[in-house]
Amino acid sequence: MEFSIKMQNYQSLDTNINPQYLSANPNALYSPQPVGSSGTHTVARGNDTPSLEGLQKDVRQFVQVLLSDRQVNIVTSPSLVNTTEEITAWVMNEAGLKGTAIGSGQTRPNIENTLEGIHVHSRSEHVDKVLKRLDISHTTSSEIRHKGPVVVTAELNNKIEKDTKGMITDFLKSRDLTEPNLMFRLVTWLFQYVSWKRPFDLMNNVRSSGMTWNNTTRPEIQWMTSCDTNSIAHTQSEGYDFVSVPVKEKGMKAVLVLPPDGADENSDDLNRILSNGLASILGKKANDEASLTLPKFKFDYEFTTKYPAPGVTGKHKAALNFDQKGADVAAISDIWVTECLRPNKKRIKFDRPFYFSIIKENANKPSVVAMAKINQPWNS
Repeated sequence: MEFSIKMQNYQSLDTNINPQYLSANPNALYSPQPVGSSGTHTVARGNDTPSLEGLQKDVRQFVQVLLSDRQVNIVTSPSLVNTTEEITAWVMNEAGLKGTAIGSGQTRPNIENTLEGIHVHSRSEHVDKVLKRLDISHTTSSEIRHKGPVVVTAELNNKIEKDTKGMITDFLKSRDLTEPNLMFRLVTWLFQYVSWKRPFDLMNNVRSSGMTWNNTTRPEIQWMTSCDTNSIAHTQSEGYDFVSVPVKEKGMKAVLVLPPDGADENSDDLNRILSNGLASILGKKANDEASLTLPKFKFDYEFTTKYPAPGVTGKHKAALNFDQKGADVAAISDIWVTECLRPNKKRIKFDRPFYFSIIKENANKPSVVAMAKINQPWNS
């Protein structure tokens, strides 16, 4: 991607993001607010300052994936992954499971104000009751037994394909629901689209085939240009160019980031650079004019997350389509919880020598009233 700035009129960060909106949508600084959200995005003046914790958390999550898999195109939805983890922890806690295993508290996540789809495949009657009480869309354990894994998986895949405009297809496999220890599987998905206020123009084939990528001619790439002028917001952070291209959707930002030549993506500074740059571009007005040249692209990326506790795993996929009209992203997250985490499933048999004690409770000095080792209970 290349661009040239024709007029520079940089401004300091204008904190015009409503703190109430950020409070209800902590990931809004990095990931777009889903279409159809009932949250508001209004201008706040005075000394109000947006919280950047959500932005920093999302950047760290992205960089972690980026540095673990540098050789491929990568697209993630930190907002969706975080939401999925919060809902999973919430359900686990409500069901008496170890919800803290994925780092969330007991509070109900803010899931009403999103377009994100949420569905649970339950394999336990106990979880069925919890999901009904929490009013979360789900397929019950009896439905899975009655319809079979193939049917219930196909039904959910069809819904996801429709909701993501065909960008996510056949992500879920019916064989996964035959796992005997599965307690529940929570699936979330989203679709987000932004359209450029001024669409790009496609280059003709002759000009496009002469463009280079990393100093190498790549005729298979189709290029786009904004012609001579396009109003943008622009800032720099440690050699990285952050460009915000105006979009039609209210409360949305579309930011392109161009690293300097030879940038080291392994650097520990990458989190700071991206966080600072994205924070700086948030409040800037589109007062610069530039000519933008960039390629069309379309790809998807899938990765897995291993959580500290046994029995909890996550699979995530995101797809991105970027063309002359705009960009759309679809993402899906799938988190599994197996029954080994359910405390009331634990069975302990005292079928070998064991100890027994009686403790006197005293706030200052507890004491053992009696203690015994039972070697031969039949001699009692």
